[in-house]
Amino acid sequence: MHTPTNYLLASMAVSDVFTIMMIAAHRFVFSQHILDEKFGNLVCKAAVLITAFAIVSSITLTVLAVERYNALLKPLRTGLRLNKDNVKKAIALIWVTSVLVSFPSVFFQEFEPVRSVCVGPRDSNIDLALKIYLILHTAMLLIQSVVMVFCYGSLIRGLYFTNTQFAQKLKPPMAREARRRRNLLSHSF
Repeated sequence: MHTPTNYLLASMAVSDVFTIMMIAAHRFVFSQHILDEKFGNLVCKAAVLITAFAIVSSITLTVLAVERYNALLKPLRTGLRLNKDNVKKAIALIWVTSVLVSFPSVFFQEFEPVRSVCVGPRDSNIDLALKIYLILHTAMLLIQSVVMVFCYGSLIRGLYFTNTQFAQKLKPPMAREARRRRNLLSHSF
């Protein structure tokens, strides 16, 4: 069970659990209406961790899409796949990247005592640093979306429409095997 995919799934599970815990704690603290300005600012800045954990999950989903694409459509190119040695480096890179991307949010999140809410990048005046921050997040979202649509679109096209599997056209006797693999793939989604 120590496969690269399972390591990635475990990393994503950890980030999802931390996301849920941080959101629950954040909601609980704000529901009590006991925040002063100093503690409120601390809670708002700690809420940046929610963004970091969400970015870990989204990057991990993108890496999993690329892994599935390479495993099913390019199985002979083993250099493109993660193995037990480099999956740990990939996971560390995912976590470091998410922290670096979400860290600037610490400077934009502030507590507003009148409404007892955190105000962040979307609520403040837009200056150059904020524009860069928002462009970076938007670009990450678009890149990840394009990669996932390409990978899963290629898998669906190859398995369901063109009967292409392993980057080659299937011969009629192999159609039964292709149907079996399609069923297996559809159950994995």
